[in-house]
Amino acid sequence: MIINKSKLLANENLLLPNDTLSVKCEFGISLGTVTDQNVVTSCEDDTPLLKESDDLSMTFNEKNDSEFVTESQTDLKSMLDDGTLFDAGLQIGSEVIRVHKNILNARSPVFRAMFTKDTKEATSNTVVIEDLDVDTLRELLLYMYTDTIKGYLWENMKKLYFASDKYEVLSLKKKCVCFLKKNLSVSNVCEALVFADLHQVGDLMTAALAFISECHSAIFVLKEWKEKKIILHLHLRSCVKYAVTKKNQIELRRTF
Repeated sequence: MIINKSKLLANENLLLPNDTLSVKCEFGISLGTVTDQNVVTSCEDDTPLLKESDDLSMTFNEKNDSEFVTESQTDLKSMLDDGTLFDAGLQIGSEVIRVHKNILNARSPVFRAMFTKDTKEATSNTVVIEDLDVDTLRELLLYMYTDTIKGYLWENMKKLYFASDKYEVLSLKKKCVCFLKKNLSVSNVCEALVFADLHQVGDLMTAALAFISECHSAIFVLKEWKEKKIILHLHLRSCVKYAVTKKNQIELRRTF
């Protein structure tokens, strides 16, 4: 609404009582992406303790993912399962999964480079994969074709992260990190720390250190922690000690 001075003065009694102009406004403010809002709810058992809103534009529900499958996703899954009009193969050992180069090219810059440049994969239309198991590859392909994840399990999501990182499927990488952060627990946080360090996953590293800092008293007394602590590289042990000491203002000489 636009109103000029002459109109205001023409309606002075109505719009300017006591020579005062009152303006009522409604504002909508976007704060952009919300990241890393971590809240620890309990340290009493081995249930997942860390909850977060990692990116509200991609929030997902593990249990209900299949409820939102569209007809096109169903068709694409059938095309993957049946190998209809396939034009390439992904080989693990003696097993070859039939795939469609156009979809792989669209979803992965790594596959795109293999199939569009002067490579042996482009010549043979076959990619030999030696560092993934068949189930993980099928899960990766399912996501690339349909944007869905079949099973949300800790070990599976670690393997999927490795696969999505290797083939640069960035949206899947993000979901894997989100899941791992959300499902940190007393028994797996040391493992998560090592995994984050190995694969340079900064968000997971930060979340794991924050989790340990919050629940150190419940974690450090566990036999599992004392056993797994041995596998931590020296710099990781230093990171844990620094994070816990900084947050809780305590000395960790006995624990470390």
